[in-house]
Amino acid sequence: MSAIPTFTNNPVDVDVFVQKTKMIWCEEIGNISSHALETTWAQNANAMNCVVRNNIAGRRPIKHVIAAPTGSGKTLSTIIYCSMLEKDIKVLVVTKLIREAERLAAEINVRSADDRALAVFGHSTISQDEILHAQVLICTHQMYYKHHSKEHWVYSDHRSLIIIDEALETIEQHYITSVELDDVIRQVEYLSIELGTDKIKNAYEVLMQFSNKIKSSPEGKSFNLVMNFSNEVVDLLAEGSFDAVITEIQRDAYYPIGIARSSSRAVRKNSIRDFKEITLIKVLGLVSRSNNFTVYANDKNIFFVNEVPHRHSLIVFDATGDVARSYEIRSDHRRDVRIVPKIENTRRYDHVTIKIATTLTGASHFRDIEKIENIISNVEFGQRTLFVVHKDNKHVTKMNKSQEPFTEALAKYGYKKTYGKRPEDVYEYANLDTGQILSITHWGNITGLNDWSDYDTCVLFGLFHKPLNVARDQAISCTNVYFAFDDANQMELDKSIESSELLAEVVQAINRIRVRKTIDQNGNCDAANIYVMLDFHGVEEMVEKLRSSMPGCSISDWDGVKVNKKSAQRKDYFAEIIKPYLINEKSSIKSSDLVKMVYGEITPRAKNRVKEILKKNAQEIASLGYHMLEERIYSGRRPALELFLICVVDDTFFL
Repeated sequence: MSAIPTFTNNPVDVDVFVQKTKMIWCEEIGNISSHALETTWAQNANAMNCVVRNNIAGRRPIKHVIAAPTGSGKTLSTIIYCSMLEKDIKVLVVTKLIREAERLAAEINVRSADDRALAVFGHSTISQDEILHAQVLICTHQMYYKHHSKEHWVYSDHRSLIIIDEALETIEQHYITSVELDDVIRQVEYLSIELGTDKIKNAYEVLMQFSNKIKSSPEGKSFNLVMNFSNEVVDLLAEGSFDAVITEIQRDAYYPIGIARSSSRAVRKNSIRDFKEITLIKVLGLVSRSNNFTVYANDKNIFFVNEVPHRHSLIVFDATGDVARSYEIRSDHRRDVRIVPKIENTRRYDHVTIKIATTLTGASHFRDIEKIENIISNVEFGQRTLFVVHKDNKHVTKMNKSQEPFTEALAKYGYKKTYGKRPEDVYEYANLDTGQILSITHWGNITGLNDWSDYDTCVLFGLFHKPLNVARDQAISCTNVYFAFDDANQMELDKSIESSELLAEVVQAINRIRVRKTIDQNGNCDAANIYVMLDFHGVEEMVEKLRSSMPGCSISDWDGVKVNKKSAQRKDYFAEIIKPYLINEKSSIKSSDLVKMVYGEITPRAKNRVKEILKKNAQEIASLGYHMLEERIYSGRRPALELFLICVVDDTFFL
């Protein structure tokens, strides 16, 4: 982390900025200021001034991540800063929701006493000319991601400041199979012989160069590959060689090679359609763009990982910026991220109680009514309570389903579903006798939302586990390096990023309720009760980081929540070893199968696939496992892990 330099003759005077922010913070919003808060606001203004100056001077792009805590006035800083700018400095602000974009535009226009801010989103009727000439343009995350590389308005040279409010998912990942690539190459080779046109021949040359690079890895091992096509090949791509291939193959006259003519007509028709409309487009599209990706491969699949490029320096307001490991890793390896540190004592949580239960946290463990009833029975409902559940468990709250565990369980406590106005993907219940309100939303639908800012209780059902490849893709994006799958360093890096992402989501969820509002000069908030569920693996580290993120909070055990410790521990050590190979194989095996196979409860097809993976990689898995034992980087029971490794080496795991 490094401090932001302070300039003279800033685009915005920092002292005036702080005074204006303080006046609005105290007199209009009704909050209480402090020296730490005012220092934070000054730091925000300095960071934005720094970005404006860097972009005007054309310096190397740097992403400034401002990790100021929730409730410290980050959004207000954006509004005040944009309203104070001179007319010749243009800004792009990216926020999560349409309604937030509209609110920011309205607030900036009121503060500046002109119409400098314009909110634009997918279905708006604003003209391109209005967009280009707006001094402060505000769009949603989705629109920014969709148009960042296509539309002039996003990276116009006239926009000296880009502000992203809350973290934006910027990693793009795709994969193709080796079989798909070979099928397309055979088809293009056939066309180059049949037609003999320069464009078709050029396309075949590009595909062969790509294929040769992929196959040049030693002994078929996984490896790092950043594609660097020759200038001649890049020119061939620019000439539209692949467009010519697609046009020719999609003509009805050409019959894709590899589809047996003896197949039934229906099967043949579907196979031809899938090849022409899906496989062909996917393979040629990714190969043509491979210079823009980090590409890595194994003997079955080819993976393409990319991050949305930033051509300008920018500001990212992310309250979990000091928690998410990806920023730190990227800062160390690529040096294009600067983490602006939190000012000490900006916030305190002396009146917040966090109760923690150690249990299984995946979505599948919260579909049973008995489990839900057990959790709810150990919650002390507040006047307003927020439940955060897994998205694929939302069916338990929908009225058109016969089974409604949440509705049924809450009915025992006097709660009935209400039909008043509510945010999208949120279900509301009310206790008509006591006046208590309860809302249910899902993971992935909470970051940056202020809809529950007056709620006093929050219950987090499980954790927001993302797909297995997400942490690895982030590691690749942060380091521009792909470590071999059998490298323990890669595994430790993946787990570190995965753990930090889980913690960041927990902190984001907790800060949706009234802990975000300060009530005294120490930065405290009103009393709040938080209920959190954490995995067995790394729970001590997670608790300490949570305590560090919310200084002053009281953390205690959440008693009464039932858990199968034995199952959880068995899953932990097994998952640590097998997960990298599941990612490697892009197999259809689910995480839940990891537990099932320990007890022999696994389908024959999945069992054979896992057995094949274990047998093929037995020595590598054993080497990794014994490294874990030696360095003590595992969870669960040591004898069970040792027995598992012996069975893998002896090929007796499923006997």
